[in-house]
Amino acid sequence: MDTLKIHGFSTGQIQVKSKFLRPEPQNLLGSLRSFLDRQYSAPLPVWCWLIEHPSGLIVVDTGLTCTARSNWFSRTQTRLHYTEHDRLSRQMQRAGFDPAQVRVLILTHLHIDHDRGMGDFPEAHLLVSARELRDYRSPLARLMGYSAPTWKSVPHAAPFLPLAHGPFRESADVMGDGRVLLLPTPGHTPGHLSVLVRQPGHDILLAGDLTYSEQDLRTGRLGGIVPSPHIHRKSMRQVRQLAQLRPLIYLPSHDPDSLRRLQRNQPFSLT
Repeated sequence: MDTLKIHGFSTGQIQVKSKFLRPEPQNLLGSLRSFLDRQYSAPLPVWCWLIEHPSGLIVVDTGLTCTARSNWFSRTQTRLHYTEHDRLSRQMQRAGFDPAQVRVLILTHLHIDHDRGMGDFPEAHLLVSARELRDYRSPLARLMGYSAPTWKSVPHAAPFLPLAHGPFRESADVMGDGRVLLLPTPGHTPGHLSVLVRQPGHDILLAGDLTYSEQDLRTGRLGGIVPSPHIHRKSMRQVRQLAQLRPLIYLPSHDPDSLRRLQRNQPFSLT
């Protein structure tokens, strides 16, 4: 099995309320209290990922664009640092990749710092979890932090099947060869998913916002909106169990060290 090359691109930076990263208590009430916080975090990257698969390019998350300030939460609870130079499609072009050649586009979830660039990939097969799509289309979507869609292709529900992978009871095989799998990791949103890339000798998990850092996975610390702490902790526990079965490089979307760990092949450790 050859190594699948993965490229990381940060589409600008985001600052969130400091207590949003560390809500107290670690539940929905703590998340809501963070709205009153006047302190912001340091600028955090907004990682998107490009996978070179033999059957075609795969993009995971599309990051920020100029439309990212289109809802109340992004305008009042974040500070976004973005220029058109940061747009994912433009960074890909500068790196020698044609956005029109992207075969599959996977969105871990549909928040504004993950989905705004999806309209730049109209030829791609767009995959999102069925639960995420349902919430996105709900009359209450704007209250749940979602913005108006920017997609130009029809979104498809991720084809999860009862095919266990380690501690996960179901998974979805994106390309049909077992090398790129979708795993359900609800918590940050009820429909959140992560992308597992199988490599010779190790795995890589593109984890979206399951946690905000590798350290949070290690300690079990919840951050962000926490609608269901029990479900969120279960997803984190499953990933820790996965890392005990095979070396796992863990790459959440807002960890400043994610790209460095990818480049150094640095696996997750519980200590």
